[in-house]
Amino acid sequence: MEDSTHTGALLVVGAGPGVGMAVARRFGGVPVGLIARDEVRLRAMTETLRLEGRTVASAAADASDPTALRAAIGRIIAELGGIDTACFSPLPPVATIKRAAATDAEDLLTALALVVGGAATTVRAVLPGMLARGSGRLLFTTGSGALHPSPERASPAVYTAAQTAYIDVLRRDLSGRGVAVAHVAVVGPVGADGHRPEDVADALHDLADEGGSTVLHLTEGAR
Repeated sequence: MEDSTHTGALLVVGAGPGVGMAVARRFGGVPVGLIARDEVRLRAMTETLRLEGRTVASAAADASDPTALRAAIGRIIAELGGIDTACFSPLPPVATIKRAAATDAEDLLTALALVVGGAATTVRAVLPGMLARGSGRLLFTTGSGALHPSPERASPAVYTAAQTAYIDVLRRDLSGRGVAVAHVAVVGPVGADGHRPEDVADALHDLADEGGSTVLHLTEGAR
């Protein structure tokens, strides 16, 4: 589906075959840059989109590594030009999810480096160009840990709250500067027996131009 109101490139950080590919297709008609840690999966997604007629650039990087992520984004900008829309949607750090009493500093720091550090690195890499042009869209997905904090899932409660706070202050800081900040909090799994990736992409698309936040409940998105 073509996104006719914006013609600059789309960047998806944390791209995967589910939400990442759905976002790439929903925001169609423009060049797309993909960043993911898994090089094999990245090559497959790149080839699939090229076969669908898209101009695609890709670069492998761990989103929790600021130096590697900045370099990857730089390579994509050099190939595709300015980023008009950036979506930050990495897979959650599942290995850090434990009961509160079993969660250590390394668990929290690992999770925060990915979902907060990676988000900030992405924003800092693409925002100067957006501000110079006077337009842009920053899109984020999170889980629902901050909405429903659970002692059995301590890390998501902490990192989702931190990421949501970052998105909120970023939105307020950019108010009136031409850059919209959109956030979809997804309650429940994505994939089998959960939300369709396309539902998440649709929710982001609905918010993209004006910004804001929404919560995608399973009863709304499940098929």
